Amino acid sequence: MGGSVTFQTVDVQTAHAKQGEGWAYLDVRTPEEFGQGHPVGAVNIPILFNGGVPNARFVEVVLRAFPTDTRILVGCRSGARSARACEVLSQQGYAVLANVAGGMLDWDARALPRATDGRTWADLSG
Repeated sequence: MGGSVTFQTVDVQTAHAKQGEGWAYLDVRTPEEFGQGHPVGAVNIPILFNGGVPNARFVEVVLRAFPTDTRILVGCRSGARSARACEVLSQQGYAVLANVAGGMLDWDARALPRATDGRTWADLSG
């Protein structure tokens, strides 16, 4: 199975429950989107910037922020960018990843807790 991409997909309620079990939440949206609100405790490392520009430092900063044995929930606006991020991170040795299906759209629709503070790209990329 060498090189296969493996990660699970969870709904937002499951993601919220996993946060309570100690899973980290990696928000891969843009810093602007993150600033408008995100799951409590989320860390922002964008996979793309505005205009769809890839973040050349994505892997480097994730590796610095999270050991590869960290259990990580990966979320974005709807689940597309986070699925891509899970693919990239699984290739970097992260073994326990979960893509948050529905992303912030579903998170907000279910009125789950959100925050506007947290570890931002500016904090982590400096």
